[in-house]
Amino acid sequence: MNRMMKKGFAMEELVKIVIPIIVLLIIGAVLLTKYGPLGKKTTELADFDDCDKDKVANYFDKCPCLSTAGAEEEALPGCPKGTSIAQAQQDMQSCGKPDPACLLENKEDCPTHCQNVLGKAIELPSAEITGRAGDWDVIITTFYTKVDSAEQTQHVIDLENQEEGEVSVSFTLKNGGTQSFIESVKAQIEICDLDKRNCRSTDSVTTLPGMQGGSEVSLGETITVGKQDACDGQGEVRCYLKLVADKDGSLNEGAAGEQNNEAFIFLILKNQKFQEFGFTKYKSIEIFGGDDGSASPQQAIIRQTCLGFVGRDCEAAGGCQGDFPTELTTRGCWVMISEDDTLTDPDDCGQAAAEEGFVLDSLAYKQINHYGYLTNTNEDEPKNLLEWQWKGSTGSLLCKQGEWYLCSASANDQLLLAGSARYRCGNNRWIPS
Repeated sequence: MNRMMKKGFAMEELVKIVIPIIVLLIIGAVLLTKYGPLGKKTTELADFDDCDKDKVANYFDKCPCLSTAGAEEEALPGCPKGTSIAQAQQDMQSCGKPDPACLLENKEDCPTHCQNVLGKAIELPSAEITGRAGDWDVIITTFYTKVDSAEQTQHVIDLENQEEGEVSVSFTLKNGGTQSFIESVKAQIEICDLDKRNCRSTDSVTTLPGMQGGSEVSLGETITVGKQDACDGQGEVRCYLKLVADKDGSLNEGAAGEQNNEAFIFLILKNQKFQEFGFTKYKSIEIFGGDDGSASPQQAIIRQTCLGFVGRDCEAAGGCQGDFPTELTTRGCWVMISEDDTLTDPDDCGQAAAEEGFVLDSLAYKQINHYGYLTNTNEDEPKNLLEWQWKGSTGSLLCKQGEWYLCSASANDQLLLAGSARYRCGNNRWIPS
């Protein structure tokens, strides 16, 4: 009996030890699956996350790991005041890489610089309500278009193969408070995309020289839409008109976070004509580097862009002149590859096609999304360079129907349609629009 009691006691003690270990193993497995080793998140730097919590998404942030702290460098969105272009480029290149402060021998096990910054960054607060306080509240009570005498907040315009059209709107502003004010109130109409973001101001700005307590004012405007705005496109395009009142923030009015200073009208443009801007377009690009044996990925700038074909219309690096096949791809855009060898060994030559819609950025290095591989020299080593990360030399390049479209200063603010996707050229970068 004593033996049985001892055995039962031992089993009970064993259970007390084993169960916590099992629980810890389960928790560890869950964390490892979600975050990878040492808390490292397994996904790459996400475009629309915000590493430094300065309310500028990574895709648009020229300094994704440096917070503006509320004072932004005008020419570099998302960068603190005084940041140079070189500093911005360095931050962009290092943000998604293993944190330099990590002392682990295998850097793949290190958290990224972004993850460390995210854990320490202080979220930038939303802009405070400013202006003179009082019992007043500017309210948009109506915002509509008139069609057949009916007031509508959704409007369909048949452009009949024109690039742009006009829409007439009416709106009413009210001072919902009991006190009058003498500050000017600005009401401005903007044009926004389907997410009610990426809004652009129109020339329509109405200024009211103050309002009496409880008073209302009705106004009307005619807006041109469809060209160089969020309503720009081809065929059927959907977008929003946005009305913003108290635009200059001169009054501290209403409750924090209130929504009565904004109103929207949903627009559907039909049979719209789209005239593409005269972008600079290249038939091929060339990447060049030395990488014998198995791949040793590095970061580099592409060697050249060519209006025709590298190796035929533009001189290729090393010994690859004339060694590239020139057949057009069924889809995508040519990437010619010159793999540098020794002085006594001719360079190896190959090529692949970048996928349709792939963007080769001008600031951030990235691997070329491609398919297929061709070579006239029967060499596989040029394929190693496709595992490197590359960036453009003079601007961002977007692959569309066999040509690389350049986004540079001369094409700033121009729209490009690529399949079902829309991109706008801004600050030498293709930005989804």
